[in-house]
Order: sequence, then structure tokens, then C-alpha cells
Amino acid sequence: MKYEIHKAFVGVGAAVIAISLIVLVVRMNLHEHPLVGTRILPALNVHEVANIECDGQKLASHHDGNWVIDAYDGYPADPTKVDSFLCALTNLTVWKVEEDTNICRRVMYNPLSIVLKDVDGNVLADLELGEKHGVGHSGFVESVFVPDGRYMSFMGETVVVREQFRMFWGHGAEIGGLGRNWIDPIPSWRMSHLQTNATPIVISVTVTGNEKPMKITERLSYEKKGNGWSVRRSFEIEGMRQDETVNIDRVKSFMASLRSIGFYDVKRAARFSDANRNNAKAQRSFMVEVSDGKNPRRQKSTVYDCGDACYVEMQGWIYTVHRFEVQDLLISREDLLKGDNR
Repeated sequence: MKYEIHKAFVGVGAAVIAISLIVLVVRMNLHEHPLVGTRILPALNVHEVANIECDGQKLASHHDGNWVIDAYDGYPADPTKVDSFLCALTNLTVWKVEEDTNICRRVMYNPLSIVLKDVDGNVLADLELGEKHGVGHSGFVESVFVPDGRYMSFMGETVVVREQFRMFWGHGAEIGGLGRNWIDPIPSWRMSHLQTNATPIVISVTVTGNEKPMKITERLSYEKKGNGWSVRRSFEIEGMRQDETVNIDRVKSFMASLRSIGFYDVKRAARFSDANRNNAKAQRSFMVEVSDGKNPRRQKSTVYDCGDACYVEMQGWIYTVHRFEVQDLLISREDLLKGDNR
């Protein structure tokens, strides 16, 4: 008898909880803002976008079928990254309408404007992005909050979107930050990083010095292993005398630096003054030839150590690079040979 009464009480309790949950869900739905679930740019046709502006300045534009970054002297943009950005905009949907006035005032205090225009200058989209919410620290440095696409102004409200396209991740909210995310990598030097098949890649570098030039050829052969690729490297060196011996470790370091070097700023070579070239603490030039069997490329490259910064000049562009990345490139032919002082 006591067991049956206990079962009855349990059943009643479960029913009360279920009804309470149903009432809570109904109340939440009744109070849901009508903008929730609304697409922010439902009519945007990404194929019509020809210009992207950030805070009133030209950021990127589309010319002759290619995207260039106006914020970096018209440097070529990686089309897949620009397309991903535009597609993310078309999918932006209101997830929540911020009702806390203090948060709204804080995150929209200094909004960032993103304007998309067509080839005739007609505005296709005009977005105002707010700062991301929260407090973060890294060591002793407090994070600087920048727009990341989470908060934005829409239909007179401050809304939160679920699809954070995080266009400023890692680079800040200045106009150059977004453009830096779109920079196309140095194509010839980083060719080995774009390997997608088993075609060997051959990189030949001619290094000059007091003696005749030395030509180093590295052959990268790729083999499919599971979900990735394994690589085998072989070297061929020309231009050595019989009494000379190459320092293979130096050669490997040199070629590895050549293949992996990156940069964090770029501008047209015409903006790099002759004074910078002439007053460089050290500089080295070499001819680089890269081929995957289909697309051979040949170009002269010069590395400059100007004291306060290091640069690489190539194909009409000046790349600002980190000092630690160019140390193995600022060498001559003699530096690649074995000797008592090496």
C-alpha cells in the first residue's frame, strides 16, 4: 500500500515538472524578439560585389576577374578568402537581440563600418559592427577588444549573430587587419606548401659570392601516406671546385628558410627608397627557379637587413619579414662551404 502511494506521488511530481517546462518554453517563445531568425543580408548577391570599404577607405576591389587589396597597394588577394568572407555575410542571421542597454552602449560606442558596392558605386550592403563582449587577459596584457562580427546594428537594434565570421581574428580592427587576412602567399617561394599531388617540385637557387656562382637544386618528391603526404628531399649542387666541400647542414637550413619564409607587410617596390637599399647593413641577391613540371617560375630575389627591419624584394614588391626568418638567407656562396670558421 505504501509502495503504491509512493508511486502515485512520483507520477504527480513528474507531471508537474513536465507542465512547468512546457509553460516556461511557451513563455520564452512569446517573449522572443521578432527579429530572431532573420537573415541580415538576404538579398546580397556576392557576384555583384566589386568594392569593399572599411570605415570609408577602400579595402579591396575586383579588377579583371581578380581581387586586389587596395589597403596594400593593390597586392593580389587570395580569392578563396575573399569569397569565404562574402559568403559568411550572406549567411548572417540574428540569433539574439541584446536588451541590456549598458552592453548595447558599450559594444556600439565606436562601430566599424563595412560597405559593399557594385562596379557602379551603388551600395549593396552597409554594416556597422560592434566590439565583442567580455574581458580577456594574456599574461599581464589586457586584450584589446575589436569587432569580430558578433555584435552589429540591424533594424535599429543591437543584435548578436551566431555565425561569427571573425574577420579580424589576430590582426586587429584597423583597415589593414582585414586585408592582411586576405593576402595571397608568396607564390613561388611557398609553392611546396601548396602541394596536392605526387608531382615532384624542383627549387633551384643560384647563390653568388667572390667565386663563381653556386647553384643548389632541391627536389621534393611527395608520396601519399594515409590522410597526408610524406616528402623525400634530395640535393644537387653545381659550381663547386674540386677542393671545395659543401656544408650540407647550412644548405638545408638555407633551403628550408627559403621555402617557409612569410611576411607581415607588403608594398610596391617603388615605395622602397634607394637610400634603404644603399644603406642596408647586409643584403644578398639570388635567382630562384621553381617548377612543378607545369608552371616553371624564375625570379630574382634580394634580402635586405636595414637594422630596424628586414625586407625581401621580389617581382616588384617589397615584403617586410621577421628578422629570425632571414638570418639563414643573408649568406654568400662562401658561407655554404665547410671551413675552419664554419
